Amino acid sequence: MPNRPSLRKQFLTTFLAALLGVLVVAFAYELYRQHERENEKQREREEAEESKQHYVNAAHLATGLSALAQLRPHIEIFWHETGELPCRATDLHLPTELLALQTAALRDIALTDCGELTATYTEASGLDGGTLVLRANEVEAASDRGLAWECLTADYPEIEEHLPSCHYEPPSDALEPSAEKAT
Repeated sequence: MPNRPSLRKQFLTTFLAALLGVLVVAFAYELYRQHERENEKQREREEAEESKQHYVNAAHLATGLSALAQLRPHIEIFWHETGELPCRATDLHLPTELLALQTAALRDIALTDCGELTATYTEASGLDGGTLVLRANEVEAASDRGLAWECLTADYPEIEEHLPSCHYEPPSDALEPSAEKAT
């Protein structure tokens, strides 16, 4: 019978070791789940911040487009009266407050080329120095002439996500290296 207490002791030791192992695994699993929940919350916060920034950028871009749209009628009137697109802001006889429009997001708006209006954004907009262009193009239809407007940017490849009426047009110098490779 001397084996009996030792067997019982061995069984009890094995049982307690197994129980301790299960408890350690359960504790480790709970720590892992807690870590995963924290990671998920962090991902949700980052996604929310990214989504917020997306809407903020869209609002800033829309502000610039709205400012440019205020100048369209002046260009259209000039074109109807002269048959040419204006090349200087002074041609339009604009109220100074229209060209002096500045906001936290918008550095300035300008007539940068004949019939081409440009909004330049500030650092506060998150689009620092980027531009949005509203370009007038003469269109002749069978019975009428008019201006067609296009909205372009070389700075925001994702512009169509924010402003579906605008299009991304890569800078011409960005196309040159790939043209050299093709030759």
